[in-house]
Amino acid sequence: MAVVPQSMYNGSVPNLRLDSPDKCFEDEKSGLLLEELKNIQSMIRLTKGNLEALNARFAEYQHPPSMYITEYEDLTSKLNEFQIQEQRLLEKIGSDCDGRDSPEFLDDGDEAKLYSDSFLTGMQLTSNNSQTNFTGSTAADTSPRISPRSPLKSVVRAFLPNQQRTTVQVRPGQTVRDALYKAMRRRKLTADMCVVYRCNGKEQVNWDDDISTLEGEEISVEIHERIPITTSISHNFVRKTFFTLAFCECCRKLLFHGFRCQTCGYRFHQRCANGVPTLCQPLRVENNYYR
Repeated sequence: MAVVPQSMYNGSVPNLRLDSPDKCFEDEKSGLLLEELKNIQSMIRLTKGNLEALNARFAEYQHPPSMYITEYEDLTSKLNEFQIQEQRLLEKIGSDCDGRDSPEFLDDGDEAKLYSDSFLTGMQLTSNNSQTNFTGSTAADTSPRISPRSPLKSVVRAFLPNQQRTTVQVRPGQTVRDALYKAMRRRKLTADMCVVYRCNGKEQVNWDDDISTLEGEEISVEIHERIPITTSISHNFVRKTFFTLAFCECCRKLLFHGFRCQTCGYRFHQRCANGVPTLCQPLRVENNYYR
C-alpha cells in the first residue's frame, strides 16, 4: 500500500482559522446586550404611549380622580426604571465598542440637533448622487461634488449673561445681530444693551459683522456697563419630563412634557409660553397645591 506524503495532503487543504472562544463569547455577549436594549426601548415607547393616552384623557381635569393619579405614578415609575436600564445598557455597549461614537450618546439639546442637521445634509447629498448614478444619468459625473462642512466648525457657541449659553448655525451673509436675535429675545436682551467679545483674546466684535467670520469660535455676550443689571432677571428654561404629578402654572392643567426655569422653578407647557411672566423671581413662593 502506497503511503501518501503528509505534506501533499496538507498542501491540498486550505488553512482554516478558528476564532478563539473569548472572541465568540464577546460576540455573543454583544448580541445579547443589543437584543436586551431593543426590548427595553420597546417598553419605553409603550409606556410613553400609555402615559400620553392617559394624560390626553384626564388633562382637562383640574382635580383628577385618585385612580388616575395612582396609574400615572405607576407608569412614570416604570418609565424611570426602564430609562435607567437603557442608560446602563448603552454604557456597557459603549465600553465594548472601545468608546466609538454612537447616535444614542448624543445630548438632546440644541447643539446635538445642529450637528445632526449638518450630518443629515451630507447624507442627503450622498443619497442624491447615488440615485443619479443608479438611473444612469451622466450629470452627476460632470457636476462638482459638495463636501459638507464639519459640524463642529459650522456653528458658533455664544455665552450669554446669567450663566446661559446658546449655539447658532453659521449662515454666510447673516450678521451677528441677526444670528443671536432669537436667543437674546427669549432672554429679554437686545444688542443695544450688550457687547460681544471673542472668548479667545477678549477682542470686541461688531454686531454688524458677518457671522461666518466667527465660524467654529466661541463668543461672549455681556451686558454693557451703563445698563444696570438689576433691571431684569432672565429665566433659565430647560426642557423637562415630569415624572411626578405636576401642573402647568399658566393653564393649571396636568404637565408631563414641558419646560422649567432652573432659577425660579416656573413650569409650563410649550403652548403656554406666551403666558410666562417676563421677570424671573428666584424667591417667589409657589402654590403648594401645584408643586
